[in-house]
Amino acid sequence: MSRRPGIGQEAVRRGNMSALLTQVHLQGPTTRAALTTALGLNRSTIGDLTSQLEAMGLVASTRPEHGNGRIAEITPKGKALIAEMLRWK
Repeated sequence: MSRRPGIGQEAVRRGNMSALLTQVHLQGPTTRAALTTALGLNRSTIGDLTSQLEAMGLVASTRPEHGNGRIAEITPKGKALIAEMLRWK
């Protein structure tokens, strides 16, 4: 069976991870709820992407002092990756 041309799931996932990392870089510490709104992705997708970026050491998640939810913040490793990406544009 031949594959139809187009964007595969892996490419979409990478694009979403890049968008999330860029959003956190530009906005600073950002709640997952704000990321859901800004990126137009559902909560579980944002949670999965954030967890993957955390496992890669590119973002860190913390709990706010007051209220619920989690806050994503870019790490020094994430900042270095963004800088590298900008050099190649």
